This record gives sequence, structure tokens and C-alpha cells, in this order.
Amino acid sequence: MSVSRDSILAIIRRNDGASVDVLADEVVLAPATVRRHLDILERDGLIDHIEVRRPTGRPRHVFDLTEKGHDSVPKDYSRLLNELVQDIKNIAASVFTVPKACVPRPNCQPLQRLGPYHRCQQRSISTCYKIRNEGFALFL
Repeated sequence: MSVSRDSILAIIRRNDGASVDVLADEVVLAPATVRRHLDILERDGLIDHIEVRRPTGRPRHVFDLTEKGHDSVPKDYSRLLNELVQDIKNIAASVFTVPKACVPRPNCQPLQRLGPYHRCQQRSISTCYKIRNEGFALFL
């Protein structure tokens, strides 16, 4: 498959669908060229389109991946795994810290497990967005 078609598939996956204009802007090709690539991808069963009616003018076509299209888009699982492990390390480092002020005191909790909960939650949300923006399906 050509580099342009791979790029088009990746953009459609990342955006959950895209129009010819959006694709043409992102891959820096003429809309007619993008349409030709889309025709080939649709013929190969990798994408499908729906017509979106607007109040005036012609309907706009929005292209989305088929199941076969989702399977054909290369997935960089090793990079994703490395980023997730790094995020987990960062979350663990911020959540399971031993405050210096608590160490000598017998009444203090040695581990502040839920203290920085908001930071942990923020990083978790950030990680979820990262996964989603890469086009991976996120099931929690």
C-alpha cells in the first residue's frame, strides 16, 4: 500500500472519520488526489463513507474505517507499551512517597497512598487521552 494511503487510513482512525477537505489538509495533497486514494481504499473494503447533509449545498462525505481497515492500520504496540509503563512509573512515584516529616513520628502514616489522588487521576486521564489519540481502542 502507498504511503499516502497509509497516512489517510491513520488520519481517519485517529479522528474517528474524516472528510476529503480534512484529509487533503493533513496529507498535503490536492482534494482530487485524496478522492482517488479514497476510491481505491473503498474499493478494497478498508473504508466506507456516509453522507452528512447540511442546511444548504451538497452533502459532505465522511469516511470511516471498516473492520478490515482497522485491522490493516499498523499499530505501534511496543511504543504504546513503553509510554504506558513510563506513565505507571510516574504515577507510582507520586502516589507512594514517604514524606520526610512523617518518618520520625510514630503517629504518621508511612505511605501517603491517597494524598496526591488528584495528580494520579490527572495522569490517568492524560494516559487515556494519549491512548485514544493514537487510535487504539480503550476498554476499561
